[in-house]
Amino acid sequence: MIIEDSMFFIPCLLPDRGSPRKEEFCRLLADAICTCVKKMRVALPAWADDFGLPSERALRQEQESISSRLDEIEQQRAVVTRFKRVLVGDGDSLVEDVACLLTEGFKLSVSSDDHGQEDLRILDEDGHPQVFVEVKGTTRGVKREHVNQADSHRERAELPSEFPTVLLINTHDKNARSVHEKDQPVAAEQVIHAVKMHVLILRTLDLLRLFVSVEEGRHSPADLLGFLKVEVGWLEVLDEGINVHHE
Repeated sequence: MIIEDSMFFIPCLLPDRGSPRKEEFCRLLADAICTCVKKMRVALPAWADDFGLPSERALRQEQESISSRLDEIEQQRAVVTRFKRVLVGDGDSLVEDVACLLTEGFKLSVSSDDHGQEDLRILDEDGHPQVFVEVKGTTRGVKREHVNQADSHRERAELPSEFPTVLLINTHDKNARSVHEKDQPVAAEQVIHAVKMHVLILRTLDLLRLFVSVEEGRHSPADLLGFLKVEVGWLEVLDEGINVHHE
């Protein structure tokens, strides 16, 4: 028998298999073992434990430092994990996750539109809007109605038709089983329509890939902001580079 990494060898006469006293035997054996373990265990009294040793103090400080660092790492990992949720979310949760990626990841200043839960605005240093963002989630690809809605929400926000507007959309939500299945191109007719409506289509997959590029030092948050403020059509981000489609 093994208890607390200790092995106990107990010579005894086992009762017969059909004996009605098997239960009593097991109970008495367990009680005897527990009594033996308690006698063998030497508990350190509090007054003895309070006797400080220099090496012990150093070890405790190191333990506290490591524990604190582990807590920080867990918090950072939770934030990074949330970044990836832009690939699977929709509705209010998607808007919140996109805002988290833009603020915590790209270090941009973002505010929500009080008139629409799916609307975000990227602000400049003075708090003025630079880019209007329409956040959407769909189980399919980009549709004409998505582009039209971005345009109508821009108008509802009393912004001019030329104001930089992004349709940030999580495509093929729910039905994609891999990044490869999710990575479906935006149809040419929707790209052309986006150019006509002065809207930039950006899949959440493209946004996350661009964040990877920022972490690797190939691009900067300023590069993202530059694309969003100037480009229309579809901004596609690949491992080998960035393509802006106008048709």
